[in-house]
Amino acid sequence: MTFMKIAVFVAFSAVFPAFAAFAHPGVAQRISFAAVNKYTTLNIFLYEKAFIITVAVTTAILFSSCATRQATAEKTVSKTINMAVFTDNNYTPKIYDAATAGLTVTVKKVSSNKNEVVWEKSFPALALKFFPGAVNAFKEAIQIPALLEKDILQVSYTLTYNAGGNIMQMQGDEVVTPKESKGQLEINI
Repeated sequence: MTFMKIAVFVAFSAVFPAFAAFAHPGVAQRISFAAVNKYTTLNIFLYEKAFIITVAVTTAILFSSCATRQATAEKTVSKTINMAVFTDNNYTPKIYDAATAGLTVTVKKVSSNKNEVVWEKSFPALALKFFPGAVNAFKEAIQIPALLEKDILQVSYTLTYNAGGNIMQMQGDEVVTPKESKGQLEINI
């Protein structure tokens, strides 16, 4: 009879005394509780102790890994970019009557491994003479929700001038760093 069979028999016999008499009558006659030496009892105790320690260590590792994941989850923030579109130039002379300017603004979230467009808008072309000065600028607040604190926002814009079929494009960029909660974008037409 192997050691494990003896250990199982002794364990069940201790809990259920009838097991010794009915399960294996021949073994019950040869092995009594008095015949089980200290060595066998010590091994059973060590196996139980090793099992309990294994379960405790596994549980501790699982809980600590879950706690680490929750602790490293970063806080999300919302950022605002205040955009103002205006002109400092005088576009009232007749030469500018047919000239227009259109605007496209794109906001990208720059993470450690990717760039993602989070906001984009195209404004229709407008005659240059209708653009206001800096005091009365066209204003828009761009809200970007659910950003990680470490994310950088890159604001790109493209101005498209059209003067009698001649098209010219100008591009510009602004960056909103992680330390800034608000960004400012001033576009001078």
